[in-house]
Amino acid sequence: MAASCDDGVIASQLGYEHAYGSADSSGRYRALDGVSVDDATLTLGAAVRLVPKSVQLGAALPLRLGHRRIRSIGSATALGVGDASLALRWTALGAGSGIFAPGGLFPSIDLIAGLAVPTGRPPEDSTEPTQADVTSDGSLKPSLGVKLTFQVTPLDSVYLRAQHTLRLPRDVKIGISTRRVDLGDETSVQLGYMRSLSMQWSAGALLDARFTGSARTDGVQATDADERRVRAGAWLSWMWHWPTWDSTLAVLADPFWSGVEKNIEYAGLSTTLSIRRVFH
Repeated sequence: MAASCDDGVIASQLGYEHAYGSADSSGRYRALDGVSVDDATLTLGAAVRLVPKSVQLGAALPLRLGHRRIRSIGSATALGVGDASLALRWTALGAGSGIFAPGGLFPSIDLIAGLAVPTGRPPEDSTEPTQADVTSDGSLKPSLGVKLTFQVTPLDSVYLRAQHTLRLPRDVKIGISTRRVDLGDETSVQLGYMRSLSMQWSAGALLDARFTGSARTDGVQATDADERRVRAGAWLSWMWHWPTWDSTLAVLADPFWSGVEKNIEYAGLSTTLSIRRVFH
């Protein structure tokens, strides 16, 4: 999304994720044995401010190259489009003077409405035994969220973002029968810190948690199938052509010990490199 002083932005992000473990239904962590999972994703996106300028519209589309090697099945590599997404963001309360100034009492408030469209390949349409070609869960996903940003000092800010995503039920053909599948809604919370190091450099850290309800098939809820994923990371941003071009390198990792995550099939380390062109 575009910052408060920007009219719009176009961006590309190249990401790589490598899985090194999993967490079962009891929260026990296990290293992957005989399984190799790697994903490279190129995401293209853009955002533009509307009228009034406190409202902006953004869109993104990922392209994913997935590799799976499972000792008992084999290996495969597949390229495919992921789920397209739209987001509408309204700055309901921005930074200003007085109590809204750095060190004031109130944060800036952004309200966010989103929609992810299942343009990717769902699991039931996979043609690979390893499911390396799966790029979507197949659900239409509307979401609502809020972001609170506290400007603690002129150089330091802390933000809290919460979002709830509905994964709408859908019909899935299994063999000769059709089942009504509900994968469970998602709630995510992210806490982040940003420090402005100079006119060109900034850095930050974040903690990201996602909670997913248990899936239902034909109204019957799966037992102990809810998910919990907690990741921590850091990022560094460089505005190498001030004030129009910047790049951000980020690293995000799952914990490699038991008791933190639950029902996570592939946990690992992800890195992203983003490049943006900002319009003023």
